[in-house]
Amino acid sequence: MHRVVALSGLWLLGLAACVPQKHTATDTIPLVFQGRWALTPADCEPGRADAKGLMVVDDTTLRFYESRGRLQQATLSASTQLQGTFDFNGEGQHWFSQETLTVRDTGQTLIREPSDTAALPDVLTYQRCAAAR
Repeated sequence: MHRVVALSGLWLLGLAACVPQKHTATDTIPLVFQGRWALTPADCEPGRADAKGLMVVDDTTLRFYESRGRLQQATLSASTQLQGTFDFNGEGQHWFSQETLTVRDTGQTLIREPSDTAALPDVLTYQRCAAAR
């Protein structure tokens, strides 16, 4: 009898995993994504003029070495995953990009996945920079 109850519980857990997650619309980038993120440790060094792998995220913008992307619309599919449309300007160009940002490792790693793989073919993995002293 106990075995049937245990198997039923496992079946319900499996079924719950198949239920789609709720997507929540947002017009700001949540705090867990905000901060200074670097592709290499050198990108975190304050005052570096050549920190081309640095991404600074605030409540509405992704800022890079020579470009900025302003959030237009987004959804949170989990507290650590944001899918958004960003309006970018930089180097005399203007473009829109669909981006998925995922925070991992208790907020120390950020994965950036653009949907346009022709413009940016790789998934980029950033590490959070230590707070400035």
